[in-house]
Amino acid sequence: MGPSLPPGDNHTSAKNKIGEVLTAPPVQRRVDLFRKLIKDLSEDPVGDPNIPNVLFETNWADDGVVRDEDFTRQILQSFKTAHVAEWNRLLQSCTSNQCELLQKFTDNGKLEDIARDVDFDVIRGSRRELQDMESAGQVQLPPPHGAERRRRNWLDSFKGTLSKLSFLCCYLRRATIIPNVEALTPVCPALFQGKSTKLNSITEIGPLKEDPTKSLVRVGCATTNEQFRSWCIASKRLTLPLNVIMVEITFGGSNAPICHGAGIKHQTLSDLVYAIEYVDANAKVQKITRSDGDFLSAASGCFGLIGVVTHITLIVDQMTYAIMRPKKLPVIDAIPPPERLRSRVPPALYQDRTPEAIQRAQEEFERRAAHDYYTEWFWFPYADEVWVNTWSTTTDSSDVKEYPSKIEIATQWLQAIAMEAAQDLARDTMTEDLLPMLRTSLVSRLAMASLPAEEEIKTWLPDALHFRRAIQNTRVRDLEVEIPLPPGPDDANKPDFSIIQHAWWEAIIKAYEHTKNCPMRMPLEMRIMGDSNVVMAPQCGNKLGTCAIEVLTLQSVAQFWDGFAQEVLDEWMKLRQWKGQELNIRPHWAKEWQQFTVGGKPFQDYLKNECYRDAIPKFNGILDRIGKQQHWERSDLKRMFSNLLFDDLVFDDIH
Repeated sequence: MGPSLPPGDNHTSAKNKIGEVLTAPPVQRRVDLFRKLIKDLSEDPVGDPNIPNVLFETNWADDGVVRDEDFTRQILQSFKTAHVAEWNRLLQSCTSNQCELLQKFTDNGKLEDIARDVDFDVIRGSRRELQDMESAGQVQLPPPHGAERRRRNWLDSFKGTLSKLSFLCCYLRRATIIPNVEALTPVCPALFQGKSTKLNSITEIGPLKEDPTKSLVRVGCATTNEQFRSWCIASKRLTLPLNVIMVEITFGGSNAPICHGAGIKHQTLSDLVYAIEYVDANAKVQKITRSDGDFLSAASGCFGLIGVVTHITLIVDQMTYAIMRPKKLPVIDAIPPPERLRSRVPPALYQDRTPEAIQRAQEEFERRAAHDYYTEWFWFPYADEVWVNTWSTTTDSSDVKEYPSKIEIATQWLQAIAMEAAQDLARDTMTEDLLPMLRTSLVSRLAMASLPAEEEIKTWLPDALHFRRAIQNTRVRDLEVEIPLPPGPDDANKPDFSIIQHAWWEAIIKAYEHTKNCPMRMPLEMRIMGDSNVVMAPQCGNKLGTCAIEVLTLQSVAQFWDGFAQEVLDEWMKLRQWKGQELNIRPHWAKEWQQFTVGGKPFQDYLKNECYRDAIPKFNGILDRIGKQQHWERSDLKRMFSNLLFDDLVFDDIH
């Protein structure tokens, strides 16, 4: 074991060692230095009692591989042992049976045994945010469904006094509780599957007349991705061609802000809508279908402004099977830096490459981007490698298997809980800024170790789309923009992928410029997708495709986030002027953007006066025509369904 840190100079020595790790040449020397750093810190973890020593167990420094389940258990055990008050607060935020799960797991219980014994349908629970809002008088939550008398009194007390009313289309417990257990449904459906209601129903309607190879499926707005995934796997016949990764989200939740998946041939989820049913401002049930001309181009992605959506009819494909061959590639090869940025590549990531090797890496990146069914790249901060998750599909069902497995799902769920516990501990002990590089590197190593590579995984398409489960349980900050792919220099009908490389590497370079606080502690993620026919979609008009790129961090380091994210955004927005072309870069509606600026002006002004300058009048014109046919007016929408943002963006002509 390496020598301990010199007394009296612990912080400086640790900083120097972290600096060595940061700048050491890859790959083996960095690994060796990292192991030595962990060994040194395990003897004297910077002399600070707030740092949980158990996190620096010697087996992290050994050559052996630490199992995901065991590492997660170590994290939780360290919190439970060293910070009793914080552990008890974590348990107080859980239901009694969730507490039982965590207690058994930290007492070395096996995942497969624990998962069978847990019943999550016991009591109502709420996120801290809702509880704080209720305490502050900003929101009044109804009593549980069983307390009918109390519910009647609650309703009577607010008659004629409500100025704002939020509609919750799934059970309050399910919508607000953390940890959320939707992802655990495959582990034991009898315990974790939600109750059936009219608003989470799934009904197959039949083949699409215009294209019999596709079918129509009607889903309730409260149907979760996990419910629909399970339904698709059970039928083995139908599937959505694309989706978001998260299984906990409802279809109402992913439809309203125009969410998307990945793959240059795929549009947004809202582009798959064949019909939408809603309750309008006059309390009448209405329906809009593709037979209504261009109405759906506004209604299928309207942020809930037309009314309370109850059901959505989607166009689905015949079941296919993903052949996943994920890889972990050196950062310099996965998405090669453009020539202009190669001199700025951080020393820790730089590796010499011959011109021929650079060309091969470029061709492989462009092949994946242009031809694979699904295309996604992850870089975890300060990691040597990128996780490349691009794949194609087949109609051959032989040797198809469940992915992730039940044990992998349970492991992922507990990892998410451990991450959330780590955030709570850092916040409660005010240690977010201690050893940021070490903390970030440990998280990145754990994340990369948990991801598959170099093995072929053949699974149902819905399983491949939802390859990570339980991500709902980790609170993050997230900035995402949609960058149009411009025409290439040699062929105006083919995209110029080099703009993606610029956006990708500018974010990585920024991460290395901020190693003092490490404001980016979750991955840089990039997906390539198509355009959209939805008027308010960020991808609308991007005929050659879209680069959806985002940076994330943990909620516990929010104090460092805004400044860093603004710098990244500034670099991305410079790409609007691309080789003599003007590109319309837009934010993902469901991610962060409100607090940032573009060209020194509020982002909201940029939306209204620049990037959606033409789309907003078109959107309003379609709403006017829908209202005329269905007997409501835009003023009704503003009165009933708008908020301050859309009052300004969409309804500023109504007073």
